[in-house]
Amino acid sequence: MRFTVRAETALHVGNGERLTWLDYRMHGKSVHVLDWGSVLARAIEAHDDAAERFAAFTDRCHALLREGESALKKAPGNQKAQVLRNLRDQTNPDRFAADDLKDAALAAEIRKGKHDRYVAEFQGGRLDRRLEILAQAKDASGTPIVPASTLRGQLRSALLHGVLGAADESLARRVLGGVGTLKGWEHDLSASSIGRARYLFGHDLEAAVFRAPNGGARRTIHDDPRVDLMRFLIVSEPVRRRSTIEIVRTSPFAVQKTSGEKRPVPLVPTVCEAIAPGSEFEYEISVDAKLLKGLAAADGGGHGLLREPFWELFARVFGPSRDEVKELGDGELEERVLSAVEVGLGGRAAALARRERAWYDRHDVSKDAPQRRFVESLAEHVGDRLPMRIGAGAGLHGVTALTAIELDPLLADPLGRVLGRAGLGLRPRDRRERAERERAARDRARSKGRGGEREAGARDGAADPAVDPRVLPQVRRFTMDGGGPGALLGFASFGRGELAAQPATPLPSSAGTAEREDERPAAARSKPPRDRSKGDRSGRAKPRRAPRPPVPDRPATKGEIDDLLKRFGPRH
Repeated sequence: MRFTVRAETALHVGNGERLTWLDYRMHGKSVHVLDWGSVLARAIEAHDDAAERFAAFTDRCHALLREGESALKKAPGNQKAQVLRNLRDQTNPDRFAADDLKDAALAAEIRKGKHDRYVAEFQGGRLDRRLEILAQAKDASGTPIVPASTLRGQLRSALLHGVLGAADESLARRVLGGVGTLKGWEHDLSASSIGRARYLFGHDLEAAVFRAPNGGARRTIHDDPRVDLMRFLIVSEPVRRRSTIEIVRTSPFAVQKTSGEKRPVPLVPTVCEAIAPGSEFEYEISVDAKLLKGLAAADGGGHGLLREPFWELFARVFGPSRDEVKELGDGELEERVLSAVEVGLGGRAAALARRERAWYDRHDVSKDAPQRRFVESLAEHVGDRLPMRIGAGAGLHGVTALTAIELDPLLADPLGRVLGRAGLGLRPRDRRERAERERAARDRARSKGRGGEREAGARDGAADPAVDPRVLPQVRRFTMDGGGPGALLGFASFGRGELAAQPATPLPSSAGTAEREDERPAAARSKPPRDRSKGDRSGRAKPRRAPRPPVPDRPATKGEIDDLLKRFGPRH
């Protein structure tokens, strides 16, 4: 069955690579990513020693960057941008052709874009303090995509959310105490290190919900995909796509109290490639119904897929029991499984929307703030499609199934211990101090006795008692425009059907402030637009407003940031 994913805001799904100082060049607001294979092939045709000269060029650039890194640490704040501008100029790929090869024709070809792999427009203010760009996942042709593995992870998280949201006490006990070779939360959390605590809860949850005990197997259920329920849900890579790449400057914002006022504070920004809003991807999602029906009909055997614990998990996640799987036709079984996926996505989207509204309410964000209006109207705009969070920008609030765990009385307390020990939401200095307290408490427990319970109690006692699992520490990641928050990042929608003949209209930008026509008061809608070409009442023509000056290539001042942060909402 065909499904589509549509980017409602910019999406960044990284591939683990970075575009560094030698991979691209800037021309105005355009980022030109070079095809160095083409450049070197052209250079070797005309210059026998091109390879040696290229090696010397890279060595010189490396030395310049090392010197520039030292200069940045010593330079005053108002001179750091100039240091970076000098570095960008000295390591510009044009210089390899013009200075090292003395080949003006090749330098002109590079400037004209003849050797570009692709070109992307930069959408986010300045590239100050950034010489690297995080790369977007692409297919073999270089088209930016949302990979099948990313979509599959979203479907897995939605199903997990639906199962945990059912508040099944037996499942909660399974998560806490474990089963078979799965030790469970209570063991893993008590034995975990400081930094590892935040990652363990999702690992144990997925193992408890999706993987059945495989009797007699050497591998544990943690790492045996043969007994994983998701092996029967097949997600293809995008079979068709309609996408555009852009480059955005993005930053997470944390709301902190400063001088008694709550205000959004930008954290360390990054620059990344992103899929442009309105891009669409079509996938084929199917169910291996024949294998499921064959397993349901098989008798005997010790493999995990033939035993009743697996079928209990299957019925819990997808709905049909073992007897129903035997009787249903292939198409009916596939429809039941895919419907369970959609129900899980819908429930998770509703839970994330509640969390978004609660976050804005907790920080006294105005109801007219553009980002808030965007989030609250998302479901209305996408119609029968399901909102989805993908890639960078999903944030802690969207990780796996936290929105379901926090409502379960048996699981919320262990979750609070995880968050308290991991130090999520704390400033780096506070997190280090909390880690030192835990380490000291653990050392004291070891000196008094080596009992596991005593050491586990010391770990929990060092956690931050102020952490409330119902109010998770969160940040929001926005694209940046001139130093302040602009549009949100990481919003998509999911629905049945193939790509439409015409591109979909993207949602209104969350950074925009213009009202939709049907939201304006009736008097404003009926009033004719003002003719600004006739001047004022005195008959004098009004002077034309000067064009907005370009954003300076330097760090924003405090006054500029305060002015731009007003887009987020009033300060309280």
